[in-house]
Amino acid sequence: MLLSSNLHTFSQNPYADSLISLLETTQGAKKASLLEDISIEYRFSEPDKSLKYAHEALLVARLSGDSVEVGNSFNCIGISNHIQGNYDVALSNYIQALRAFEKKKALKGIASTNLNIGILYADQDKLDLSLKYYKNALSIYESVGDSKKNIANALNN
Repeated sequence: MLLSSNLHTFSQNPYADSLISLLETTQGAKKASLLEDISIEYRFSEPDKSLKYAHEALLVARLSGDSVEVGNSFNCIGISNHIQGNYDVALSNYIQALRAFEKKKALKGIASTNLNIGILYADQDKLDLSLKYYKNALSIYESVGDSKKNIANALNN
């Protein structure tokens, strides 16, 4: 399936522009990952554009059959919605990300999604729920011997 190339216009973000230029020659799960990276670049500066790339990443990830990239795409959609204050939509996408990661037993994805959910609940002053998800993330990061940076992120929240 060929996605419309006119969807990708250049912006005032040179890094995002360089990623966009790679889309024409990238396919499958790698393309989904690239689209997620572009989404991340636009999260704060152009949230609508961020969502557009995240949804495109989800489509490509589903077509490639890569559950981990599907989870990453749902996380991107969730984070973009979270930033925009769409908490219910964000939570729904985080839950879908968890399901995708659980299919593959992708522990780092499960941990990062638990952390995202914890942050979401903290932003809504649902501190008991927030703490539960932070603890889940921390426990998983520690069990897989993940980087001190991820462990610190879980402890910092």
